[in-house]
Amino acid sequence: MSVRDNLVFSLLMCASVFSLLGTALASDWQVVWRFFTLPTLVPAFGDMRTITGINFSLAYGFDPMLDNPGDPWGRAVNYPRIWIYFAQLLKLRADDAILLGMLFAAIYAAVVCGIGTLVRSRLGKAVLFAVALSPALLLGLERANNDLVILALLVAFVAFFDRVPLLAWACLAVACVLKVFPVVLFAIVPFLRGRQLAIAAAAFVGVALYIFGIREQLALIAANTPISAGWSYGTESFAEFLNGQYKIDIDRAAMISYAAWIGLAVAGFASGALWRLRAWIPSGLCFARRRRRCGRRAHLCGHGPLGLELGLPAHVPASDNPVARKSRPTRRSRTFAHREGGTRSCFCRIDSRAARRVVRHRRLSCQCRREVLAGRDLAGARRRGGALR
Repeated sequence: MSVRDNLVFSLLMCASVFSLLGTALASDWQVVWRFFTLPTLVPAFGDMRTITGINFSLAYGFDPMLDNPGDPWGRAVNYPRIWIYFAQLLKLRADDAILLGMLFAAIYAAVVCGIGTLVRSRLGKAVLFAVALSPALLLGLERANNDLVILALLVAFVAFFDRVPLLAWACLAVACVLKVFPVVLFAIVPFLRGRQLAIAAAAFVGVALYIFGIREQLALIAANTPISAGWSYGTESFAEFLNGQYKIDIDRAAMISYAAWIGLAVAGFASGALWRLRAWIPSGLCFARRRRRCGRRAHLCGHGPLGLELGLPAHVPASDNPVARKSRPTRRSRTFAHREGGTRSCFCRIDSRAARRVVRHRRLSCQCRREVLAGRDLAGARRRGGALR
């Protein structure tokens, strides 16, 4: 996908988000959002006003996690107390809700545009555009919910997972500090190796100590979180929806809701496991699938029966490049090895006119991987055919 297509997608995404918010703010907030079948709150950016009303409540001697008269609907804060400290530090007022809501919208648009760079086809970009403006995600924009910040941190976690592990796990730790629930991603720690495992273990210990320190706040957070079929998410809210919409007994609806949650968790874990087994691997903001035959446009990656080909420029004669004999090279193809995720993985990135692919070579011995990743003996690795195991 060309830079032009990415630029067009980004411009359309930003224009859609801000024109929608601008229209809603300038005209009737409720009418605009009801067009998307969203339950709306007035004044605008309802969830943000829980945070901007904190200092008002503190000024009158209230604890916002117990009683928050600064919120227009009297809702107590259902976030960790660190949000109260942020509100005090920034001296937030009710008038700041619009500015912060637009800032959260900018963060959301930037995240979607970043994800859009991963999608190569125009059809895929169109699907992403439709999903990004679907009612479920627009509800976060309408409320200016801080889950938009958590989304940005989790996308950064995935983007930097291979390239900058320390930054990636720092993003996940910050997300856990702000909203707690991203802690479930630490379930991948037992599957990590080497430096990744050390960094993830350190982050997990820090987050675990933090959660232990705020254990008394967790009960308040759970009690303050609303349960509604139309206004909130979660297993209990889904049970309320089943009970109200389909007249299912509340106990049976709760069982169905929890079963659905467990089923989704298992499906997600299985999908991730299959992703790894089939060599769908993250590398920064690029995703690619390893294939038995990489095709004509990835002719230099050498992912074939002869093993790994590294360090071959695009002008290498076909007699010296067995893989190139079977596929005609493109003008702009090039290949290079780079380090991703520690010494046990070797990656080869291929840039061509049509695609950028990342191929994981699993046929290398550990010693050969170390030599390749250290930038030594690339020609020797090529001659040995990747030191096939």
